[in-house]
Amino acid sequence: MTDPVPARPTPSADTGRILVLLDASRASLAALEVAANLAATLRGELQALFVEEAELLRSAGFPFTREIGSLSGCLRPLESGPLESSLRRRAARIRRAAEQTAARAEIRCSTEIRRGSVRREVLALIGPGDLLVLGKVGWSAAAGGRLGSTARSLIREAPGRVHLTGAHAPRPDSPVLVVVDELDRARGALAFALGQAQRDQRPLTVLLAPVDDRGATLERDRALSAWLAATDHPIHVHALPSRQPRDLLRALGRNPAAELVLGRRSLLLAGPQGDALLGALELPVTITP
Repeated sequence: MTDPVPARPTPSADTGRILVLLDASRASLAALEVAANLAATLRGELQALFVEEAELLRSAGFPFTREIGSLSGCLRPLESGPLESSLRRRAARIRRAAEQTAARAEIRCSTEIRRGSVRREVLALIGPGDLLVLGKVGWSAAAGGRLGSTARSLIREAPGRVHLTGAHAPRPDSPVLVVVDELDRARGALAFALGQAQRDQRPLTVLLAPVDDRGATLERDRALSAWLAATDHPIHVHALPSRQPRDLLRALGRNPAAELVLGRRSLLLAGPQGDALLGALELPVTITP
């Protein structure tokens, strides 16, 4: 039986960039720290990106446009002059934060300020070998834990990996967890998760999600057994009772993980239930191609 997982190359200076989307919020600055640590570990260049939203600037030109104060709740005119000044100050804070974070991590870093649509500008900049880092709050989560439309688009359309930062630091003994449903959908996720577990010296937990086709299930299980037998790393395998997000969340509640890895084509991420799952997760999540 052919090994279902290709060998994961050792990170080198040729590793793609680690691109982090920033808006100067506390959550995005926390994402900057995560991205810098990833850049240091993977020996890749850190690219910080701030997008000045063109639609917001255009709306400021209308006399009837109002904004609501985040603390006061008061309505006030949205004027283009003060908004431009605010964006310049925010861009300056982002540049300083990126430079200081890169200096502490001893990594290469560049900062790019663009104007336009966040989704279009990110997709125009990122390549297949790059890793996109998003803060869970701000770019990725709206009120109530729902996943924002920009984050949904970037998770599904980015050509490379996407990393959503977590809300809490993982325990030292927590495993890396990867969900496997159909084998062809999970090959990249398995390879990446094993590499993460080996790099961080953590055990790997494989959660098997049900597959509708019995033949595909048997083929997956045989191939996975052969791979496990040939892999010299602590790996545990458990079965999920269904592909419903609630069952994965229950499994994570019983055994907290350091990171969750999912393939972009995983059946667990399909449709609204996939958005709900990502919105509910509090641990770091990496979506692989």
